[in-house]
Amino acid sequence: MKTNLIIGTRQSLLAMWQSNYIAGRLREEYPGCEVTLKKIVTKGDRILDVPLAKIGGKGLFTKEIEQELLDGTIDLAVHSLKDMPTVLPEGLCLTAITERANAGDAFVSNKYNSIEELPEGSVLGTSSLRRRAQLLARRPDLKIVDLRGNVDPRLKKLDEGQMDAIILAAAGLTRLGHADRIKEIIPHRDPFLLIDEVLEMEVGKRVVARKYIREDDFWFKGHFPQKPVTPGVLMVEMLAQAGAVCILSQPEFKGKIAMFAGIDKVKFRRQVVPGDVLDLEVEIISQRGPIGVGKAVASVAGKKAVVGEIKFAVEQ
Repeated sequence: MKTNLIIGTRQSLLAMWQSNYIAGRLREEYPGCEVTLKKIVTKGDRILDVPLAKIGGKGLFTKEIEQELLDGTIDLAVHSLKDMPTVLPEGLCLTAITERANAGDAFVSNKYNSIEELPEGSVLGTSSLRRRAQLLARRPDLKIVDLRGNVDPRLKKLDEGQMDAIILAAAGLTRLGHADRIKEIIPHRDPFLLIDEVLEMEVGKRVVARKYIREDDFWFKGHFPQKPVTPGVLMVEMLAQAGAVCILSQPEFKGKIAMFAGIDKVKFRRQVVPGDVLDLEVEIISQRGPIGVGKAVASVAGKKAVVGEIKFAVEQ
């Protein structure tokens, strides 16, 4: 093994944190190895006044670094996996993935504690087409604006009042010491975000959410093509996601993720098909620290489709 390694990295604070983390791990594993960082500016770093989707091309945050790898001026590169192109250039390979941090999206605001609290017409910033689509599906009354730049400049724009809220990666905020800015974690992502809206909320006690069952929901392609029926296990998951929203509404669990820990006494009373509106009610009937149990009912037009008890465990 070489005794001197050069890591290529973007120069943002988050990229430097991640590269320094890898450098530290390499030094621990190979005490005799000297590891240095080389800062490289990418196309995505240079163009900050145009939405990413409009710039076009692949590897906006990786191409220049990949070229230095191919030229031999650096020995390895550290990227966020989301920035990697699906197909790597010939001669390069993905050699290691570190332990995953919190994969959720974080809701950040100086005025509001959740997406549901945002008034109609509120301005919410994000740079991601995926996040934009998911937010508009959940809250079509919001104004979604493009938000470019690194983490700290994005937070500054929020603090200056340019937006009512922004969405950032929870892992990045935590790594840069901004975990206290997180008001809500949005842990589930399409296609596994299975609640469309929250109708009622009693903090830590009760929630009523709703899922609109659509013909194009992904499960109907195979369950069943000739007679589309919503799988019972997915309706239980919908109830679990609604219950997680309730559990995580408590201030002491801000920024956490609630895990599905168990089910009991579940019964399926009727089929749920395309066009149905599924109301999801969960009442927390017991809680001891990070562990809670909720009485769950999913119903269509007042008729019960699923009943049972769901157990949650909040990450520590």
